[in-house]
Amino acid sequence: GEAINDVLERTNCTIRDTSGLIITHTGHILNYVNADHGHVMIDGTIRCSGKPDGLLKMIKERGYEECARCLR
Repeated sequence: GEAINDVLERTNCTIRDTSGLIITHTGHILNYVNADHGHVMIDGTIRCSGKPDGLLKMIKERGYEECARCLR
């Protein structure tokens, strides 16, 4: 997580100009990486988007079925 944050924070501007794609099945990486946006993909389709912490909390409380009902 620290290495990913180091790479994402390297910038010569005041605005972040780098991005990364992290694919996870558990979401535990969010304990270590400061992600700005999150998406949940089900059967090859992005079904939910939002703040990563909020998405993970919703999944823990209600399961992926809640995301399956979303249409972005």
